[in-house]
Amino acid sequence: MTDLQVAGRVTNALEQLALVGLASILEDQGALGARIWWEDGVEAQARLRVAVSGVEIGDAVRVHATRLAASASWVQRTTVHEGAEVGLLSPRIKAATSTASWNALISARCGVLDDESLTVLDRRMIGALGEPAFWLVNPRDNQPDQGASRWEMKTRNRGEDFVSNRLAPLAKIVANRSPQAILDGITGRTAVDELGHGATESRTPTGLTTPGPTDNALAWCAMWGIAQLWLVPQVTHMSQTAGCWPRGQVHPREFVLPVFARPVSVSLWRTVTGSLVFDRAAFGQEPASQLSLVEQGVAAIARFPVHIGGSPSAPERLLLEGRVEPLGD
Repeated sequence: MTDLQVAGRVTNALEQLALVGLASILEDQGALGARIWWEDGVEAQARLRVAVSGVEIGDAVRVHATRLAASASWVQRTTVHEGAEVGLLSPRIKAATSTASWNALISARCGVLDDESLTVLDRRMIGALGEPAFWLVNPRDNQPDQGASRWEMKTRNRGEDFVSNRLAPLAKIVANRSPQAILDGITGRTAVDELGHGATESRTPTGLTTPGPTDNALAWCAMWGIAQLWLVPQVTHMSQTAGCWPRGQVHPREFVLPVFARPVSVSLWRTVTGSLVFDRAAFGQEPASQLSLVEQGVAAIARFPVHIGGSPSAPERLLLEGRVEPLGD
């Protein structure tokens, strides 16, 4: 049994999701009994407990990335859509200009979704990211971005998209690391940002925190934390994303995550973040809902304000340093 301190601060959304994503990847690779929590102290520390060794943790992440770095994996799959090559499973791409274009995209996506080699985590990630909302049309045009998770914040500069320009290169980078190098990045012993070339304004965090050098193994885990955040499609409105408010806006003002003070499973973390109780406690300030969360081990709610920058044509959403609100006091 390994009790690992993972790099991160409770006031950083990327580092919070990295803890969740790491446990998710380990479960996907067959590790049993993974538990995550924030250990109290002078400053809360991210903790992972799992029935494998430290090096085996690094190797599990490497194997996971290696599978998804393969050219046939859904992460590496692209398609030509509206004259440009895009990630086939990316939720935010250019709106189709015809029914035939939509049908071709949907058919190609369904071909991947029928692949029996997809794991449970693969399917959760694809579902959590969402899809271009071909069914939403206002009086002027399609609204494909409204089918995507608000947690997916890849800037669309030069037509880039989340899967082919963030997940795909990260998979290849992490797959080429040694298990020890991966473990060192996850625990904060090193911080190597191959994707962002170590630039002071590196976009490797992909909006989950402010720009800056970010270890690529840690970033890879954080991206997979998104898989555990519910997305509920709507027939006539924007898909509803757990953990943000207001949910009916392209750019929410605030994102929230639970802070568990005792070891919990990823399944419980996912259930709580997608629950009406968590939503009411976070955004409705209901004492009864907050008490219910405390009973499930949630010690606090971390709130992350949203900064919107960039250009009107390619806005950039960034989650700023969060504040932690204790529950049950």
